[in-house]
Amino acid sequence: MSHTKCYWIPGALHFLDVVVVRDGLHRGLFTGATLEEIRRTNPDVTIIDEEDFNDRLPELARSEVEEITETEFNVARAAAMPAGYSRGLHSASFHHAFVPGVSRYFARFRFDELRFFRFREKTGMTHEDIYFHVMNALETNDVQRITIEQHLANITSKSKDIR
Repeated sequence: MSHTKCYWIPGALHFLDVVVVRDGLHRGLFTGATLEEIRRTNPDVTIIDEEDFNDRLPELARSEVEEITETEFNVARAAAMPAGYSRGLHSASFHHAFVPGVSRYFARFRFDELRFFRFREKTGMTHEDIYFHVMNALETNDVQRITIEQHLANITSKSKDIR
């Protein structure tokens, strides 16, 4: 078990400072500040064991599905070498590592028009997993859900238009 303690704001994806004993007081390694001093500007700060923080991080790093612009999708695709790039006639998806065990996913799907999405979730999702994850999110947010049958019909009709 790690004995390293850290100053942390609950819910944050990073800790503020490592806690050390200096002059008989618990202080931040980098800031030199005590917990009371840090709480003057960040009242929610607490001390957490580094191992506990690392155990919580994958769950904290997950996010809801967000609809994004085509530009945001293209910037993410060009920013770094994406992993798991998958492309269909009217869909594409890829991911970048975010924190250990969690990736940031980006997806493009054609319904009546191209729509773009991003979210953070467990690493290892397939293109099909990503599709269902986005569809479930659209359904729970009362956004019109396109069934797989409708999606396949869209692909078929669009590909006829291309010929």
